[in-house]
Amino acid sequence: MSQVSRWTTTANAHVCAECQTIPPALFEPGSNVTHRIHQGRNGDENLEKSAQDGCRLCISVLDAIRADQSLDGTGLDDGGVLLATTWSGESLFHTTNPSRYDPTPALINLRNAELQALSRDLGVVTGPLLVISWATSKHRTLRFNVQKTKPDGSATSPQMYKTTWDDYRLDFSLPDHAGFGWVRGSRSLPSQPVSTLPNSQETFTLLNKWLDECQERHGSICRFVGERVVSANFASPARLIYCGNQGPLCLVQAADLPLDGEGMGPSYTALSYRWGNPASLCTTTKANLQANLYALNFDGLPLTFQHAIQITRAIKVSYIWIDALCIIQDDEADKAKEIFRMDLIYSTAICMISASSSKDPHAGIFSPRPSTVDAHLRSFTLSSNGAKKGSLSVTIQPFLADWGNAITSGSVYPRGWCFQERLLSKRIIYFTDMRVMWECRWAAASEEYAQMVDVHSAAKIFSPNLPPRVSKDRVQDITILPGDLRRTRPWIEDWCRVIRAYSGRSLTYPSDRLPALAGLAATFGRKLRNPQDPNMSTYLAGMWKDSLAMQICWFPDYTSRPSPKPGDTWPSPLRTAFTFQNIGSADYLDDWLPSWSWISLSGPVHYPYPSGAIDSPSINGRILGVSDKPGNVLMSDHPMEVTALTIIFPHPQVNDKYGPVKGGYINLTSFLGVVTISEDYLLKEEDLLIRPTTTGTRPKLYSMYPSPPPTSLSLLARLRREDRRRPASAEGIIYFDTDPPTLPDKTTIHCLRLGTGPSAFSSTYGAVDYGLALMEVDNSFQLDRRGGVRRVDGSSRSERFPRMRRVGLFEVDIWNKKWRAEATVTSVVIV
Repeated sequence: MSQVSRWTTTANAHVCAECQTIPPALFEPGSNVTHRIHQGRNGDENLEKSAQDGCRLCISVLDAIRADQSLDGTGLDDGGVLLATTWSGESLFHTTNPSRYDPTPALINLRNAELQALSRDLGVVTGPLLVISWATSKHRTLRFNVQKTKPDGSATSPQMYKTTWDDYRLDFSLPDHAGFGWVRGSRSLPSQPVSTLPNSQETFTLLNKWLDECQERHGSICRFVGERVVSANFASPARLIYCGNQGPLCLVQAADLPLDGEGMGPSYTALSYRWGNPASLCTTTKANLQANLYALNFDGLPLTFQHAIQITRAIKVSYIWIDALCIIQDDEADKAKEIFRMDLIYSTAICMISASSSKDPHAGIFSPRPSTVDAHLRSFTLSSNGAKKGSLSVTIQPFLADWGNAITSGSVYPRGWCFQERLLSKRIIYFTDMRVMWECRWAAASEEYAQMVDVHSAAKIFSPNLPPRVSKDRVQDITILPGDLRRTRPWIEDWCRVIRAYSGRSLTYPSDRLPALAGLAATFGRKLRNPQDPNMSTYLAGMWKDSLAMQICWFPDYTSRPSPKPGDTWPSPLRTAFTFQNIGSADYLDDWLPSWSWISLSGPVHYPYPSGAIDSPSINGRILGVSDKPGNVLMSDHPMEVTALTIIFPHPQVNDKYGPVKGGYINLTSFLGVVTISEDYLLKEEDLLIRPTTTGTRPKLYSMYPSPPPTSLSLLARLRREDRRRPASAEGIIYFDTDPPTLPDKTTIHCLRLGTGPSAFSSTYGAVDYGLALMEVDNSFQLDRRGGVRRVDGSSRSERFPRMRRVGLFEVDIWNKKWRAEATVTSVVIV
């Protein structure tokens, strides 16, 4: 029996028999219909074959799945690919008649928080999304629009459900904020076809056009390098590679470089790539430095380096910086010096070349493109065949057509070192699998849409998934308000976003987590400086003393936390900073990862209380206007205070305050409550008013002050009590960085308050006090030998404070009587 076709396609599209089974009802506005394709044992093979045969939807699905860097192959199980649509509400998409739209709740509301944040921050409306799900918890989305017609052929109302991506299919008129009036053009046809040869002459001509336009039209925005260049007396990196036509290819020392009238060295490009196996990499060492200064063998360089040199020559630049060759890799002092200046190296480069799809230095930048490259980038339209209720015309944007997806799907983007390289660079040329792309501080463009569009509009039109960079306003922030919260708070908030995005990146050497962020940290350090209080910009193992309470309140990402196993030691032992060996509970501490810093974990973190008030104390004292403590001491009078801190560096003789650490402790003073709990205190979700999560996972939640079960209530009273579930935070919640398989009996937890804000778990969003969950440790360390702590004010007192380690976070309702009665102002040392 032949397959009935449900869909017809545009001339440039084809869909396979499997995709013909997709019901049109899936795309009905507000639909909660789902459908599976490519199920069964051979589903992955069938998906790949359909994509090879040109099925446009299968091509997009396969591109989306392959964007998961953790997979070999497709990663499909017998369930195949689940398709669903999400209609996130009027605020997230356009309709021609929004007042008549009444959405049905979606089955999957994937990434709704991110969509709302995007809508709030950029005014972006993304439109409905086709959600692609596979394996157990893998999700990607495609944007689409829908036009519905009645059986008689007339349009329904609303006629069309649009995405912002539709805007580039129409004529556009965008303001040119660089001061040259309005930019006008048409997106109905590509500016130029995408070549199957990434190193064609047409590609290099386009790169020169973008670079010339940026230098001529974007003014100081894309030239500004920051005041740190001046203060550091920076002219150029310590070494560059000369690749011009006036001599041999060779390494050149900074002292031998020509300087311009402003004392700056020559223009150079910088390469961002994936190192791969360091043992197979061509590097500069003490042994071959002199030989490399004399000449470099072009043919002996890794293919990625060769291609980067060809690109540099093609855009008429004579120097390039490649870290493996321009830093002496077996000289620790040279490495520390250049790592500390990484922000200067990348921000002063004329542009960065990103080998986005190169898996290692030997793979090259010029990835071969398929002859069907357009099928990965051009939208296609499916039309249903004469349904009784009318017909649908569905236009789908391929996964890689989204500029953000193209950037983040490459091999380079997930790497830790490459994170700051993108944020620091003023101009970037991406060589991705399917096209070349441009991004500077002001504009973005691509091969198929080559006319530059300002970044704000590009994010709205081309790519809601475009990963953020340091904005042009941030780059030029030289306001004279050092230390003022109106200025520093946004920078601290940005830093938390940086850590959230960076902490999940992969590194060949885990000990590089701080060095790979050092350049960006130096930039932030300059912006956070406060001449009146230099300690405020003190860098503390990936955090800043300024607004430390906000930053120290991190938590491991729910989906990447290690699963507890029976017999596991809990809490997990402290680990050494460089070898990551477990430290015994009574060992002396002279080399350890501070438990209070996110660097103590190996996965991504987030911030459960981003809107919490950490600059002011608990609000319960202010609201009640009464004293909670003996001696007329209000809880509201005591915000968390950093009273002492010590960071231990592996190379004290090297000026590397943003580099690796081998230990550190902080002395915090705030309200602290002590509770003793066990596995019996585990909260049951059915008893709570608890907020659902998009991933379906959350840590185990333990009660701080559980209410005793009723003993003498009447049946009616018990039924009423069961009907009125309590907010999750009412009795207080403790949740741990690593879930205990079974929490030991009589576990003592010290709860140190950091701030007040909305609950991270209660669906009622009630106000809570939140902070660190701590446990005492038996380890001895340098603090004990000194007999006290080195205070921030410079004094050295002899108080002996409780020695703690972080194990998690807590939150408790601000009205909880036990918390208000039992918490007292206490100083603790956290290792």
